Amino acid sequence: GYYEIDFNGDFKFINRSMCKILTRTENEIIGTKITSHLDKKDIDGFQTFFNKIKNNEKHPGTIECEVKIRGRGRKTIEMSASLMADFNLTPDRIRGVVRDVTEKKMLEKNLFQSLEDVKEARSGIVLGLAKLSEYRDTDTGRHLERIREYSKVIAQEMSNLPQYNGYITSQYIEDIYQSSILHDIGKVGVPDAILLKKGKLTDPEYEQIKKHTLLGGQALSSITKQFKDQTFLTIAKEIAYYHHEKWNGKGYPSQLKGERIPLSARIIAIADVYDALTSKRCYKKKLSHSKAKEIIMN
Repeated sequence: GYYEIDFNGDFKFINRSMCKILTRTENEIIGTKITSHLDKKDIDGFQTFFNKIKNNEKHPGTIECEVKIRGRGRKTIEMSASLMADFNLTPDRIRGVVRDVTEKKMLEKNLFQSLEDVKEARSGIVLGLAKLSEYRDTDTGRHLERIREYSKVIAQEMSNLPQYNGYITSQYIEDIYQSSILHDIGKVGVPDAILLKKGKLTDPEYEQIKKHTLLGGQALSSITKQFKDQTFLTIAKEIAYYHHEKWNGKGYPSQLKGERIPLSARIIAIADVYDALTSKRCYKKKLSHSKAKEIIMN
């Protein structure tokens, strides 16, 4: 649609497409104020937009509004506007083009909802998969859920540090949140006799436990080959492989040292250790936050 309005906001000229968009005749539109056709919530925003154009100030090229149509319905429009001069080259009107974007907005809304539904389904599947290892060990309580929350908080705090600016993004934090619960998925391959043993592990048994990092990493590596665009799976693979590495290089399975350990795995290592220290187990009491912090810092 094409329109022209004077500086009072009254319609002075419209084309047939504008009549079609507003579902009214030319006689019903000409002479009315443009704001009378807008949804109440959009009037203030349009008025600001209109005044900037009228005063020849810098303004966005277009504005999106809802307009009222016959039958108490609504349409979403995208409107451009610019100054128009009379024969003496004196600006006296504002003119612009209007596009009906109702269907586009509805499609965007439906697509967004579909993406949200897929994300929720994915989260449920990932949690269910991660629970396979946790269900075998009833002593851990809601360990996975706590790890997920701790890792998110740590990543959010780190994102405020200058050295991680642009690296720890909102997407990275979301990926850490989703993938952290898969850190011990490899434990499904560890025999119950070792995984659920109450006493101290022998050296050979400990070597068996350590293999859960390789089993988990290899399993997630196979999945990432099928879904190459899923960054959270790539991070999940890093975490599964390397969350037991240590800063001094004395961890496992690859004895990585310092910043050679992926950042995601370092974040989960802190969350995992913190939860272990502050949770009660059959072989130990839970520690206070301050004591757990002291041990981690040391």
